[in-house]
Amino acid sequence: MKLMPLLPLVIACMTLPCHSETDAVAEAGVGKSYVLMSEKPEKAPGLKTTVSDVMSMEGGKFSIDSAQGVLEGTMAIKTTKVISASNETAAKVNVKITKSEAEQKMIMNGQELPQPPQVLPLVDVPLVATLTNGIWRAAREDGEKVSAVEQAELLNAERLVSGVEDKNVYGTGARKPGDTWTVDAKKMSMVDAGDDVEGTVEMSFEKVDAHKGEECAFLSGEINMTGSTPSAEGDNGVKMELKGTFEIVRSLKDQVDLFREMKGTMEMEMNTPAGIMKMSGPTVMKRTSVVGKE
Repeated sequence: MKLMPLLPLVIACMTLPCHSETDAVAEAGVGKSYVLMSEKPEKAPGLKTTVSDVMSMEGGKFSIDSAQGVLEGTMAIKTTKVISASNETAAKVNVKITKSEAEQKMIMNGQELPQPPQVLPLVDVPLVATLTNGIWRAAREDGEKVSAVEQAELLNAERLVSGVEDKNVYGTGARKPGDTWTVDAKKMSMVDAGDDVEGTVEMSFEKVDAHKGEECAFLSGEINMTGSTPSAEGDNGVKMELKGTFEIVRSLKDQVDLFREMKGTMEMEMNTPAGIMKMSGPTVMKRTSVVGKE
């Protein structure tokens, strides 16, 4: 690096207050109020948001209460989903699930158990969300009818496009760094539509700072949630308990969570042909979002 071009800046910083971009944004946030989510968020035509969600459990343990007794083993789970939303107009958004994968590895008595293939719904199927009388509705672009599991994916698309989950979590009023509030756990975006959950999330607005050159809100929270998720047959197939803490970096300009990570523990219970299965282990849920022009 050539040092000579930097000398005027160094001298100026010795004689005048010299602040970095991060310092300037942080100072600006002191005592100032911010709207984390608007009541009616704008849908700028040509803007595309891509959201990636990854859930992983490493070093998990499981047991099966079978007719032959209790069988025990270890397991690892990873699910990945990527969904894009492209604004065609202020009242029409094209949506597509570009990736949806589920990986599971289970070992019992030193042997890996075979896992049945999982059919994941609506991958690469063009969807469209339209705004009518103030309500967003999603459907297949080709007009085909959907199953109950696919309908849950459409509900998730509607929540993403409408921003209703962010309104529930952040509210639409102004908040200041230092504010704390409680949110119903079922209103968190990590909860899929159709899940039956109970619990709370304690939210804290930590600060406003620069993130990749953009003014962002930094938030933290603690979640304590229990509930059940529907199986492919439509019944409450999996009982679940989740406890953890998380961090969020939210764009103030685009009102999108650019980064969110939850670390905690999860316990699950479900009925299987072999008997009642229980699973538990450390869990990480991570969301990253990218916003830009198409």
